[in-house]
Amino acid sequence: ERFPNELRAIECIFWLDDIVETVYYAGIDVTDSVSGDLSNKSVPKNVSLAPIPGGALVITGRDLDVPSFSSTGGLVLTCSNGVTHETTQVYGSQVSVDDVHREGRGDQWSKPYKSGSDEIRQQALATAVWASQPSTGFAAFRVVLTQLVTCEFSIDSVVDAVYYDGQDISDTVEGDLTQSASRKRVSFNYTGGARLVFSGHRNPDSSCETAGFQIACSNRLVSMPHMWESLGSDHILAPEERSGEGVGWATPCESTVPYLKIQERTELPRIWALGKYVTFRWPREVVSCHFTFDGVVETLKHNDEDMLHRVSGDLMDASDVKSFRFSSAGGARLVIGGRQRGDPADTQPCTGSGFRLHCVGGLEISSSREWQSFASTDALSLDTQRGAGGHWFRSCITQGGEDKLGSNDQPLWDSRALPGSRVAFRWIDPGMWKLALASALDDGTFSYNAPLWTDPAIQPFGNVGLPDPAWEKATGRLFTMDPDKNTLTQAFTTSAVIQMKIVMNERDAIFSLPEPLKGHYSLQELANSRASQSLQSFVVPAVTVQSVNSDTTPTRLPTGDSPGWSSTGVVDVFGLLSEQAEQLYCGPGFDVRRPGPLGIPRVRLGSLLDEMGSCDTATSAEGIGLYDGRGTASSGIVDFAFRPSFSRAEVYVGGPNIPDGQLRLKAPSSANSGVLEVFHSGQW
Repeated sequence: ERFPNELRAIECIFWLDDIVETVYYAGIDVTDSVSGDLSNKSVPKNVSLAPIPGGALVITGRDLDVPSFSSTGGLVLTCSNGVTHETTQVYGSQVSVDDVHREGRGDQWSKPYKSGSDEIRQQALATAVWASQPSTGFAAFRVVLTQLVTCEFSIDSVVDAVYYDGQDISDTVEGDLTQSASRKRVSFNYTGGARLVFSGHRNPDSSCETAGFQIACSNRLVSMPHMWESLGSDHILAPEERSGEGVGWATPCESTVPYLKIQERTELPRIWALGKYVTFRWPREVVSCHFTFDGVVETLKHNDEDMLHRVSGDLMDASDVKSFRFSSAGGARLVIGGRQRGDPADTQPCTGSGFRLHCVGGLEISSSREWQSFASTDALSLDTQRGAGGHWFRSCITQGGEDKLGSNDQPLWDSRALPGSRVAFRWIDPGMWKLALASALDDGTFSYNAPLWTDPAIQPFGNVGLPDPAWEKATGRLFTMDPDKNTLTQAFTTSAVIQMKIVMNERDAIFSLPEPLKGHYSLQELANSRASQSLQSFVVPAVTVQSVNSDTTPTRLPTGDSPGWSSTGVVDVFGLLSEQAEQLYCGPGFDVRRPGPLGIPRVRLGSLLDEMGSCDTATSAEGIGLYDGRGTASSGIVDFAFRPSFSRAEVYVGGPNIPDGQLRLKAPSSANSGVLEVFHSGQW
């Protein structure tokens, strides 16, 4: 109702060798709406369809010349919005296609093969496609015709340009671009990983008190500051900046302009940037990935969205580098899977086949960390393609395979896979980094016994106001903070942590949580893990090369393989250990302490330090939340004599926000009872 569809219908023409059985669109049988003889392969068929966002066109047909289908069966499709048969997925069958697949649902959809149908080539002047399985006389082809998104927006005062996916679409905007009072509308077909960018300016002056940008879209995108990045200047922006590229992007400020309103009933915020000329881009970060897969790629999904048709590169060629893009979403699963090549030489698991991936653009993703794999002799189920279900295990590191990415990332595979098996790999998206805390002053605010580690009702403090675009533009950071102010944000208690990044001495290290903990607990809960019955079940002895004696080895929560700091050699990730007597890591983890009645040394987020790799005599600690006996040490190092050495520190978390109403089952207090918790108003 709010965004009436005023676009023209999508006109499609197609040929199918031999017989068209059904045509469905958006789950509805529209076969009767198709013009042209459905049983005559030489006659083109036409259908006119309304642009329904996400609506899939499914054409089901039959080849009468089985078993020689590869040279005769075929489909050619062309639609007025640019969709063709080359972007379809196909389901092949030896019997008539079932109703589920006729509607475009079900599993085992794959990329079609090129067909050698001479009849279709002569009529349509194009190479047809068909299913790949032997003796496949029946096939269903599906393709999403449109992911239409409509936005209403306005800028005070002049709209200079609107870009989507790198293309200038300003000419498609309805409304007067030079009048802020004119409500403007633009529509586009959503593409995963594409950017939407608005540019404008205001005369004569421009600030968060005098100018604004407001927008509301049918995909729930609105002008909330945390959804957008902005760039401002007193000079006309360069073309690459107006298209969403360039550097210096920052969180926009919330405008206080009272009169800019795209709809009378809306109370949406208005946003702006520092400068006369401004541009806004969404999403904040686009991730670009390249990968190789030793076999045929059959599925690629992110956040349950099928992205296989957006992959560039030959999915059938194991040696070809494939590429795709996606927009980060905290908690979403990225899943890539397919059929292992049937090389008889690959009889030993994790020796020949490999999956290698590297991504750039705001997220640190590679096949070198935090992937799980699944293997089966059967086709991948819908749950597995989504990254759900069971039997996911840590991937093994393979020995073979050329690094065509040139990234030096390790190749992975599944130890259960045999030649011809289906293999899938999943990674959980932590989302963009969110500042949880910043230790800026040597005043004990973040000392081990500070109330903030244990009080679930603790309130944010420090840099928790409106963003400062000038500061972000100058520093290039995503998060606004006064460098001389201690800060605690809502992310400390309301984000379900998947990854954590500690920054000290201008160096950073990333911790990845193990699967049982990932995405279930806030940073405050993890840092206070010894008080949690659920988390205590994960407290284990730290394992080192020389000793696994649980009576003397510090206990801590495991954090996976990266960065793996229980060391027998000096690592010094933060560059703080050169003046210390104890330089070997004994950790890292949450609420780390040395066993014994005193539990000293101890640290909330970090690692203990020892002179020996056995960690039997650890008396120092490095990190945030340090104990020095006086409550004065926040971050940095406390040595064997309880002498603190302060270092500024910031902690960022990656993971989705915990929504109100979220349920969680805590560890049972006995074999017959447990505790069910609900998240409400920022607390469990």
